[in-house]
Amino acid sequence: MLSTSFAQNGFHIRANIVAPGLYPSEMTQSMTSNMNKFGGLDGHDGAFAGAHVMPSDRSPAERTGSEQDFAGLILFMASQAGAYLNGDAMVTDGGRLAQLPGTY
Repeated sequence: MLSTSFAQNGFHIRANIVAPGLYPSEMTQSMTSNMNKFGGLDGHDGAFAGAHVMPSDRSPAERTGSEQDFAGLILFMASQAGAYLNGDAMVTDGGRLAQLPGTY
């Protein structure tokens, strides 16, 4: 793991990642628009059924993430308040991943 390697070699560098869910952007708008052409998210020929542009109803937060939500996490991780955070993957998806069985 990168954070362990840094520590073992005397580098005082934190290594964390952010795993974002779907946030409104040009990329996600294009992606969901193309999926909607095929009928949703269940796959080709109807396999995408049920997915629509930014489905906030599928999130426990009942809304899509904003630029401020994402930026707030990054600022925390880069600040002194997040100084003890190292070797972590921070999921920022409004709780969607936590709804899947076996993820938490």
